Amino acid sequence: MSGTALTDLSAITLTATARAAGSAKCVDIVGLMTLAKSHATELTLLLKAVQAVHPSTGGDSANYASLTSIINELD
Repeated sequence: MSGTALTDLSAITLTATARAAGSAKCVDIVGLMTLAKSHATELTLLLKAVQAVHPSTGGDSANYASLTSIINELD
């Protein structure tokens, strides 16, 4: 996988075998995948809100750049 976390998650297509394996363990694997994508989207929004108020110059520039990198990895 070489995209962002969200695009990589979206590229996963659960096979009948995977769905059956989840079902055998009483796990809604489709629901878990949907939840994972939702959380990736929510985390992106939260980090963008943090970045919107975070200073981007001086001693804060490295942390600001890290926020940018993390957002890019997720989105």
